[in-house]
Amino acid sequence: MNTQTENLNNKIHQLKREVKYWQTMANRYQQQIESNAALADKLTICMADIDYLKQMLLDKATRPSVQEHIEAAIGEVFPHFLPSLISCRSRKGELVEVRQIWMQLMYKYSGLSLSKVGDLAGRDHTTVIYAIQKVDGLCLFDKRFKMQYDKVLKILVSKLHSTEN
Repeated sequence: MNTQTENLNNKIHQLKREVKYWQTMANRYQQQIESNAALADKLTICMADIDYLKQMLLDKATRPSVQEHIEAAIGEVFPHFLPSLISCRSRKGELVEVRQIWMQLMYKYSGLSLSKVGDLAGRDHTTVIYAIQKVDGLCLFDKRFKMQYDKVLKILVSKLHSTEN
């Protein structure tokens, strides 16, 4: 009887280890699936950006009008936004987010270098890099921010397309 009990206990212990192993594997696969979905979304966005930038280069969009359109689009979504706030030293949360959106859009759509965008904002190029990464990250994980960013982007794209025609 003791041997049978030991055998059953060994089998139960072995099954528990196998279940734990398969749970770990399932979690890994789930993480890989989520990571791949996020990468696919980012790739789609990048492809759209590339297509737009190609079109912008073909149409020779001017940089000052792009900056004005970006600031107007941000102003429509964030009513308290003023272009002069871009270069101010304030660290208030909403202002920082708006400044980061501005830097990301200026870099993406104006054709300016990181250093030039940073100069316009009174910051250095590493701050612009951080802003771009922060906006991308917030778009992935913060629904409120993503909705506001999408509104700004939609307004900006419509403004840029209306000046092209």
